[in-house]
Amino acid sequence: MQILLKLNNGEALCARELAEEFNVSVRTIQRDLKHFESLLLKEGNLYRLEPNSLGKLNLKNLQDFVALSGIENLFPSIDCNFLKTALKDPIYLVKNQGYEHWTNAQLFNTLSLAVKNHKILTFDYAQKPRNAKPYKLVNNYGVWYLLAEENHQLKNFTLSKISNLATSDEGFQPSQKLLEQIKQNRNLWFAKKESEAILQINSEAFAYFFRKPILSNYTILEKSDESLTLSTKFAYDDEILHLVQQWIPYIQILSPQSLQDKLRENLEKYLKQIFAMKS
Repeated sequence: MQILLKLNNGEALCARELAEEFNVSVRTIQRDLKHFESLLLKEGNLYRLEPNSLGKLNLKNLQDFVALSGIENLFPSIDCNFLKTALKDPIYLVKNQGYEHWTNAQLFNTLSLAVKNHKILTFDYAQKPRNAKPYKLVNNYGVWYLLAEENHQLKNFTLSKISNLATSDEGFQPSQKLLEQIKQNRNLWFAKKESEAILQINSEAFAYFFRKPILSNYTILEKSDESLTLSTKFAYDDEILHLVQQWIPYIQILSPQSLQDKLRENLEKYLKQIFAMKS
């Protein structure tokens, strides 16, 4: 947002100076500036807005960029008064879970153009050649993924594990059904068939568990002073296992039995490692 305001005020910006100001890498600044490439003029090491774009970046542009960054609900409201206060006085400090340090700008830009222009991609992933139709680049818990259609199914690919990427000249028409599925599904994970898990949450964790949307979909089945039982849908076992392992001992898997068994195996393996280290 501050870069947008600087550009809109007619300033000429140096990527290295911006990197020092915001305490990030030059690559990060260059990637941010890439978002506005069609509006920018580059003079040596300096970037500035084209004269016909000067002064045309407005509050709506800032709000759209905030939405793109996934922080539109971080503050109660993002209006002119808030922005003036936030950018003038350093009274806010936001701590997050951290982001993947992404350095392969060429791969990122190639994927972005393929998504934008609906071009089929070929690449190697998990030691297998892939042929996929790209739909979105998604950042989930600080890690970048490519959301793409492969064999008529939406799949996610970790960007850092993609190699030998190439863009085909062949284009494709995005499926409206899949676009709607992406829009409706708050999870990153997609599967042909979802399963149901029944979880029980201890009352000691109520205030923390529901403070932010940890589960994207759930139905409360029963609630008492001691515990709460809910039902939730999941595409892959690890969705539930990772959640429960983070919240031990305040959450339990009531069903299905297969998830209980996997959780027990994970915990037994962990305890064996701990005791082996002590001995």
